Amino acid sequence: MTPEGQPIDINQYRARVQEKTSFKKESPYKSELPYQREVVGSRAFNLEYFTHTSDSEMYDDVVSYLGEYRFKLQEFKYEMVFAQGEDGKFAIRDTARGESLHVKTKRVLEERVYRGDLIHRELQEEASVRSLDQQLLFAKTGDKLRWVSPPGPKDQGYGSYGFFYEGEIEKNNDGSAALHMNAIRVDSTDLNAYNTAFNALTGDTVSYADADDFLGDARVVRGTPAEKNIEEVLRENFGFKTNDAQNQDFAIIIARVQPLIREVIHEIKYGSSKDKVTSFHTLENYFLKQKEALEEERASGGKLINIEVRRTQSLQSLKDRYGHEPPKAGGSCGSTEETSGLAIGGGKEADILMQDEFGSLEFSCPDCNRKNVRPRGKLIASCQYIDCGSTNVACKETKEEAPVSITKKREEYAKGNEEKAA
Repeated sequence: MTPEGQPIDINQYRARVQEKTSFKKESPYKSELPYQREVVGSRAFNLEYFTHTSDSEMYDDVVSYLGEYRFKLQEFKYEMVFAQGEDGKFAIRDTARGESLHVKTKRVLEERVYRGDLIHRELQEEASVRSLDQQLLFAKTGDKLRWVSPPGPKDQGYGSYGFFYEGEIEKNNDGSAALHMNAIRVDSTDLNAYNTAFNALTGDTVSYADADDFLGDARVVRGTPAEKNIEEVLRENFGFKTNDAQNQDFAIIIARVQPLIREVIHEIKYGSSKDKVTSFHTLENYFLKQKEALEEERASGGKLINIEVRRTQSLQSLKDRYGHEPPKAGGSCGSTEETSGLAIGGGKEADILMQDEFGSLEFSCPDCNRKNVRPRGKLIASCQYIDCGSTNVACKETKEEAPVSITKKREEYAKGNEEKAA
């Protein structure tokens, strides 16, 4: 969706992309590494953005964050595209600058590696994005993109809910596609229910014992494998119910705080670290106040109206009252608990962070010559690139003892889709 809430038109998108040299000459992700990016605020929403990030991207990020962490929004619709980059390769991209989802996931992965954070989920996400870029080459209009994200461990700041992502694919003659996405929240940690729902939505039979396995198995599903749609499947397995009133209320509150969001984005871009945090806290707390006021208004049948929240107020006028730290919350991107520290840097400090007891975390596959990034303190059994999968990257012990991964299953699934397309 655009910031105004309208669906993206693929033709308008392509015309806009042609005018933006920043996309036509999109720099490789490596070009970002010499710059330092600190964690300002929290891991759930880092207020330190790269300079190339557009206002519309920041706006979408803020709205998405408020919907998940502060409103518990049940469904969040957005748009992405499958289009070519400067290198001629097709990839899933955002609609603001055309940056590929693979670049974004690699950025998050490498940031966490530099900080010494756990990266088990990020590795699976990055593998799935690469897999989807391949699967979408053979997709047709009417196919579905389906991806499941159960919650991560609570001790790592994740919430007790997960997401089912579904994308309606609208393919064009030139191979590009509009992806009409919907993120559906389910309040459950039951992996058995996630398995049952995933099988119903893909027509497959899996029995994953770890949330990470779902993250690494995103699918493009041909046609409809079952008569039931995703809402019906989630209702049977999680008690899911659509809530149109909630979507309407969220839209009302976003409209009321939209001028404040614009001001906060300005602070994120140009303010000091302290000003960024205080401004974002102000937005969060004021958003929660708006939510509370709307709930009271609904409960009173429209008789109880909070005049204060109906007035347009500036960021500066709200800071004293609302600039304190809001309630902590866990979610899909970790906890809102404040933290700070170096995310990306260079030189000796970065070199030290990229080492562990086994040596360097980064290394090239001897067969495909592409860079792999392994989890800190762990070895890997095969190349992380789905079109390679070489076991020559592994130590002897790892080859013998590593558990069976889902890479082979993903490859077989992608091959089956290619054969169907042919």
